[in-house]
Amino acid sequence: MPERYLLSQEEIALSAHTDLLCFLEQQHREIRPQGFLILAIPISSELKTRAELVSLKGCLEGLAHECVISSEVASRFQSGAYLRSWEEVCLALWKVTDKWAIESQYVKDTADPAYLGFLEAAAVHKENYGIVVGRLAKSMYEVFLAMTGECLMEVVDTFPLAGLRANYWETVFGPRAGIYRNPTIENVY
Repeated sequence: MPERYLLSQEEIALSAHTDLLCFLEQQHREIRPQGFLILAIPISSELKTRAELVSLKGCLEGLAHECVISSEVASRFQSGAYLRSWEEVCLALWKVTDKWAIESQYVKDTADPAYLGFLEAAAVHKENYGIVVGRLAKSMYEVFLAMTGECLMEVVDTFPLAGLRANYWETVFGPRAGIYRNPTIENVY
């Protein structure tokens, strides 16, 4: 992936904004006159994806240092997931007010299930706080990998390391998961 294809945060936000506007405009054409569109948009909140990305990049840099993956992977990886801010969603809705009338809107603060599990377990097992934090980090790690795994593997495939075994998915994300989880605990908590 050449350097020119790496996007800045501003370019990513602009692309996501354009994507949302395109969706709203297309849906306007598809829905019958006087029809309703119920829209639910996940927005960035408790899931601190920036801290997660920092931890994942640190893990990748460590693996590159150990010659498990190519050094290009850590420097070229960008997450394929983008969580919009509430302000970005409002701006997009405001831009289509000539096509849409907003009948009602509300924000539902939905906590991450792993986070709720953490709070519950932490209250019960105060003496085992480290174990509880480790379990939460593992849950967050799995959720984040589900969001980014495909993009990451595309980058790994683009920049293979000579002699890397065919099962590098397990090599990267198996026993070395702790390399990622530990910085996650430090960055998020």
